[in-house]
Amino acid sequence: MQPKAQISNIKIMKQSIKYLIIALLGIFSQASLHAQFGCTLLDACGDINPSGGFPSGTAVSFCEGETVIFANTTTNADSTYFNWGDGVTEGFAGTPDGVHVYNIQDTCLSGGFVQLPIVMTVVRHCPAGVSRNCLISFIKIKVKPLPDFAPTDILCTNVPIDFDNNTCENGSNTTYKWTVSTGFMDTTETITQTFVTPGVYSVTLTATNGCGPESQIHSFYVKGPPQVDSILADAQPASGCVPVKVIFSAIVTDISASNGYEWTVVPQNPCSNCYFFTDSTTKDSPSPHIIFTQAGTYQVCLEGSNECGEESLCFTIVVFSPPGVTLTPPPPQCNSLDYTPNPVFSGSITSYTWNFPLATPPVSSNLQNPGIIHYEALTDIVQDTATLLISGPCGDSLLRIPITVTPKV
Repeated sequence: MQPKAQISNIKIMKQSIKYLIIALLGIFSQASLHAQFGCTLLDACGDINPSGGFPSGTAVSFCEGETVIFANTTTNADSTYFNWGDGVTEGFAGTPDGVHVYNIQDTCLSGGFVQLPIVMTVVRHCPAGVSRNCLISFIKIKVKPLPDFAPTDILCTNVPIDFDNNTCENGSNTTYKWTVSTGFMDTTETITQTFVTPGVYSVTLTATNGCGPESQIHSFYVKGPPQVDSILADAQPASGCVPVKVIFSAIVTDISASNGYEWTVVPQNPCSNCYFFTDSTTKDSPSPHIIFTQAGTYQVCLEGSNECGEESLCFTIVVFSPPGVTLTPPPPQCNSLDYTPNPVFSGSITSYTWNFPLATPPVSSNLQNPGIIHYEALTDIVQDTATLLISGPCGDSLLRIPITVTPKV
């Protein structure tokens, strides 16, 4: 396995321009190139003449990743050193051929190649010292494409998403292949995709030039419009009696906790200051705390939103208050009384229980108004204490009604 090396982008560009000019002008002899590349000649053991290079008629340009063979035909050296121009230097006994694989760090190159020098240094040792000489050649290393793409900023279901191709082709005749995790494939330069279901998708762009393919893959999440599945309410106290604090929450999908919530409260009957947000929560909180101060029916609605749309859901809450009643008892009467109660009710009431034990006849009723109650006092005075028991979610209230009827003297 031959060693590989990577060169930084800036170093590649600077070196490539410099060496390309040198190679194109061809104005430097091997002797002058020695000075350019720090090759010091020594001849203590006599002249040593390096020879070799690329065979006549073969290309001096290679693709990165290909095996490069630099022939060494020197006959009078006992060791050889190769500086491949990419930061790799190797030393060997004798005069073997140099074998190397270039691995150019991903970069965008003008013309799609980098020009590099190969310096082969041959050495011979003897009792008198060392002889050393160099052979310098230039090689072009072509690189693969550098694929690059990005989707549009907003990734929503049922919205066309453009994928911009920003690939550096590093040469010409570059072809493209797109592969999407949905099974879609295309060979155009750019694509547009529409996803109907929220989820994570992957897109791969493979760019291919004369040196082979390179791929880039992106995974991303496509959002759908928000979903408000249900609203939950926790009343404290559980009876829902004013003043009651209700903690609301919601089961949602794809709603931002920072700016995707908007709660509204709509009383069935208009009222003033009948509710307010508390515990440092607001209409924009994911879980607002609301205190209701007046009984009634309220619609509490959540509108959830994100960059792909919005959705609303409402919840009906009924708030109760303690039951109450006022009633004017009848004045005392002689002989007989026909009494029609005129109660004024307040609060939350679910049941009524009237009792007139001394009426003629005795009356018990579960109606809101029992109608006309008849009393007669033929021989003895009638002193009755009628009662009205009203009940509701917030408790009971008992009203006593004095009734007096005297016989005619």
